[in-house]
Amino acid sequence: MTERTADERAGAQAPARAAGDLAVGLVIIAVCVWAGWESLGMPRRGQLGLLTSPGFTPFLACLTIGVLCAILVVRALLRGALKGVGPRLAEMWHSEESRRVVVLFALITGYGLLVGVIQFAVVTGVFLLVCFVFVRAGGWVTIAATTVVATLLTGVAIPHAFSMPLP
Repeated sequence: MTERTADERAGAQAPARAAGDLAVGLVIIAVCVWAGWESLGMPRRGQLGLLTSPGFTPFLACLTIGVLCAILVVRALLRGALKGVGPRLAEMWHSEESRRVVVLFALITGYGLLVGVIQFAVVTGVFLLVCFVFVRAGGWVTIAATTVVATLLTGVAIPHAFSMPLP
């Protein structure tokens, strides 16, 4: 068996790393497109239109970040990102940490979609309970107590103390 040099190991990992850059770049570009579109919908006052809109700065930030991520995506493609997608997915599939991130991302996305559809305190309590159970944040008593306290704080105490409307 021959020993591989550090450069050979880095070269073998390059497509997998490039696949990660590709994925992150595409996700951030999608977020920038959405946020940029939303910022263009903000009210425009005055004769200068968009230049005096409160959405002008977020639009410029989205544009700048989007261009930088487009450069990242192009560089990732040039480094063989498409060849590295399969190995990267296989590596992530066998990684406990990656599975946890995916599940937590799905939970957060579901929570974000349900806020405003289901009563805030209910969806927050269920979200916290599921997250605490998933990450094994303690025994059942600890999880139940933490969920109740956090739900009461976010759904009742803090909005009442600061006269803050809930979604």
